[in-house]
Amino acid sequence: MPVIKTLTLLLMPIAIVAQQATGPANTQGNCSPANTGNSNTFTINCGIGREQGEQMLKILNRILDNRLDPAAVMGKLDEILSGVTKIEKSVKWRTLSVAQQEVLADACTAFAGRAISVFSFSGDPESAGLAQQIVAALSNARLRVQNRTGALLIVNGAPPAGLGISGLDPALAKAISGALSVAGIASSIAPVRPDEKEMTITVGTKPFDVVK
Repeated sequence: MPVIKTLTLLLMPIAIVAQQATGPANTQGNCSPANTGNSNTFTINCGIGREQGEQMLKILNRILDNRLDPAAVMGKLDEILSGVTKIEKSVKWRTLSVAQQEVLADACTAFAGRAISVFSFSGDPESAGLAQQIVAALSNARLRVQNRTGALLIVNGAPPAGLGISGLDPALAKAISGALSVAGIASSIAPVRPDEKEMTITVGTKPFDVVK
């Protein structure tokens, strides 16, 4: 049974030294050894730290000791990585980069002079940050923006999630929603209320996606 003894920690392509090979073995990519034969010694050169290298040795030797299917192990690792990626995405704050703010401003320049108020809820820095970026973009588009970041207060319960845009000015609402969608930020256009007199954007808390 092959036993992995050393893992040389160098920033260089992979090299494998075996005592005896029984046939051809091909491999591609960094740190992807291929082996044939028995009682071989591997030397793997990878761009990792010593502690990471020792952990890799433990994992690889455990796979060999327990005769685990490498394909099944890689499949499980892919599942774990996918789960970690989903968690990172779910907790990452919504933001508009400078370029995305420029896209939003460009989409709204035709509505220069229109009045709009941008709200967020008190005590939520994530929604407040996004609201401030929207305010900056709309101001650059020469809209008359009222910055009401943090002005909404919920006494009982949690603030609503998501981003709502007033439908009072349908063309402007569609322009804002479209630009936000390009930036990966979901929004909804609310029906016009009978008493509604001003165009508004309400930035609620970030919707939480359940990780499955």
